[in-house]
Amino acid sequence: MDRQSVFQRHPKKTLTLAALAAFVVALGLAEAALSLFFPTAISANGFVHTRGGRLYGWGFDPGQIVRRENPDTGEVYFDRANGRGWRDRERALNKPDGVYRIVALGDSNTFGFIVPADKTYTRILEDRLRATGYAAEVLNMGISGWGTDQALEALRREGVPYRPDLVIMQFDENDLGENLRYRDTGKFGRRVPFYYEVGDNGEALRRDNPRFREEYEAYSRRRLIAGSEILKRLWHVRGALKALLAPAYRIGAGQFAGIRYLVGEGEKAFLSDLHGLIGRGLDREQVVTLVARHGLQRLEEGILKIAENRQLNQTWPVESYYHNKDDGPDAWVLYFALMRKAKEVAHAGGAAIAVLSVNDLGFYEWNRAWFRKDPSEKRKREYLETTARIGAFAKKNDIGFVENVHKYERARYDHHPNVRGNAAIAENIYLYLMGNHKDELLKHRLAR
Repeated sequence: MDRQSVFQRHPKKTLTLAALAAFVVALGLAEAALSLFFPTAISANGFVHTRGGRLYGWGFDPGQIVRRENPDTGEVYFDRANGRGWRDRERALNKPDGVYRIVALGDSNTFGFIVPADKTYTRILEDRLRATGYAAEVLNMGISGWGTDQALEALRREGVPYRPDLVIMQFDENDLGENLRYRDTGKFGRRVPFYYEVGDNGEALRRDNPRFREEYEAYSRRRLIAGSEILKRLWHVRGALKALLAPAYRIGAGQFAGIRYLVGEGEKAFLSDLHGLIGRGLDREQVVTLVARHGLQRLEEGILKIAENRQLNQTWPVESYYHNKDDGPDAWVLYFALMRKAKEVAHAGGAAIAVLSVNDLGFYEWNRAWFRKDPSEKRKREYLETTARIGAFAKKNDIGFVENVHKYERARYDHHPNVRGNAAIAENIYLYLMGNHKDELLKHRLAR
């Protein structure tokens, strides 16, 4: 009796298994080809399971791709982290003879959240200094989402070994809360492998964070996607479809609060109708019709802007309309202790230190354009007081302070400095250098 082959006995199963095997092989080949020749990225903050992540909570591996997007135009920028995992040019650890070296540390504003790598303020400043005859390097050691504690850790571990002449610590008001995130009992409290407390003598004391191990060992959706070129592309497709299908306008809690501030509590009938729309997607005609029904055409432009279905409107902390976000006195005490420690570390390495605040008039005006701040002069002064407070601290503690002479322009749909904003930051630092470190710079002239 003839023996039948497996295919003859189970033709459907055999074909199905063969098709699955071919599919798996094709996926493997596609994954390998994309990884080798067309890699992409999904994050601007970096990842936990990287060199930077192990040291600071999140960051990049050497050579890892960085993907950024212009929020106003949708243009995407790709570049790579350098050999140490920073979004910067390649740098020799041993400072070249005759070079004046600056190390800038900070968060997304230093990293260059919405601009190409060559348009970050550090790159613009370096090019400006060299164009005016100074042998200068400006190293970028900023990572999106970092607090002052992480910047201090990077200064101690990697900034000082570069032998800088000047260290610039960039400040954003959200640093105050981020330096205290270790107190969070949820996921935010385990995202950094260390934290700082203030000792009895006012000194910033470093502690290991045992909860970081939970974060490092967790296997999240983001970690899975980040490990596959195919999944990363599917993630981008998902985001594009989500944006395409999203309604143009939406009334969320933040939008409702903003519109209420704009029209006033007296418009009870309008606010009642608007409250009934919370959570719903709308088109422009629906919003305009509602505004006209209540005779509020004079405020139509503002209402439409606040109702735009943008993340910046959805995540707005409504309590900040009349008052600065208050993280409590502990936040300021810790920030000042961290800055004194940064000064100590910088001076021990032979470097001067200065602080740069991005809480400037440009940021206030951006918030006002989106109706996120009370328009009164009192509110404006209060908002700018944060930077004034840092300036007073810097003067008292012999720390340099970069004056915000030129305001920092922001993107329309994002609060981060755009290309012109980064150029303004670079210009303000340049003015600070000319006013405070020109003698040192003159010793570092380029050969002609």
